[in-house]
Amino acid sequence: MLPQRSSLVKRIRTLIQRDLLSMSKDAIIIYSIVAPLLLAVGMRLFLPALGQATINVVVTEELSAEMVNRLEAYLNVDVVPDQAALERRVLALDDTAGILVDAQGDYRIVLEGNESHDTEVLPEMVLRRVLSSNAQEMTFETVEVAPTPFPFRELMGAFFALGMLLIGSVVMSLNIVEDRESGTMRAMGVTPLGRGEYVLARSLLAGGLMLLTVFGSLWLLGLTGFNHLQIMVAVLVAAFFAVLIGFVIGAISSNQIAALANIKFGTLLFLLPSFLTLLLPEQSEWTLAWVPTYWAFVSFRAILVDGVTWAGLWLPLLVNLLLSLVSIGIAYSWLKGKPAFARN
Repeated sequence: MLPQRSSLVKRIRTLIQRDLLSMSKDAIIIYSIVAPLLLAVGMRLFLPALGQATINVVVTEELSAEMVNRLEAYLNVDVVPDQAALERRVLALDDTAGILVDAQGDYRIVLEGNESHDTEVLPEMVLRRVLSSNAQEMTFETVEVAPTPFPFRELMGAFFALGMLLIGSVVMSLNIVEDRESGTMRAMGVTPLGRGEYVLARSLLAGGLMLLTVFGSLWLLGLTGFNHLQIMVAVLVAAFFAVLIGFVIGAISSNQIAALANIKFGTLLFLLPSFLTLLLPEQSEWTLAWVPTYWAFVSFRAILVDGVTWAGLWLPLLVNLLLSLVSIGIAYSWLKGKPAFARN
């Protein structure tokens, strides 16, 4: 029994190693993995961070220390050596207005032209106030209409986590198509590798890739304070349906061009339920309850946005698992006749 088990592990390991080598040489697969991670880096740079609603202005050293102190009562003030440095600062990516004073003591507001309304208007209002002879202090009040700040970064992390599941499906489907195009599928038909071993090897590789890309994307987005074990369990449960999608795309695609076309359609169906949660009223989300990817997104959202305990997580995990198993059961009789499943 032990030698047979050792031989099984060896065959699965050999297939995974061959897939990893093939992936390292396939530009499409490398792009499929790297591009979403680079997108996560870009999102981290542009997502609004909490507590950064202060209006920024930049002034030169010609402005008196007293005037800088008075402006700092209302604005976030940076001091630069000269006008050239001020203009470079204004032209930077963030919203910053410049304040210049000439030899006659006249003030000018320097803008790039694409600033937000507040950055365009408030520096002039503040400047008029501090230069006014009226000693009455200017007061700003911030009113939050939501009980808590909107969790942009956490919600985006839930979308990225769901999207990274699709990456594993894409890689799996492209590997299956490559096996068929290269003749590897026919060669494996005369080897001891069985249908179940083939499915297991493909699933293990896809599941490992899903875990790596999900955790990698969350880290690149700057999210670290979540329950890592909960995310791991949510990924593994959601992987059942994602793996099924990968096998279906691989089975129906005769070549990589056809696979890419099917991947585009599969991506829409895979991610659409999560985007619909932003459009539908909360009381109408039940209309998406029959889709496994909806429950996968609910799981990620509960962990990253709501910070739920295990007691609040078991329901979406269980429903997702049951729906995924039902989908696998429905698709199995069809898939087993396809080349990707037609093993001895």
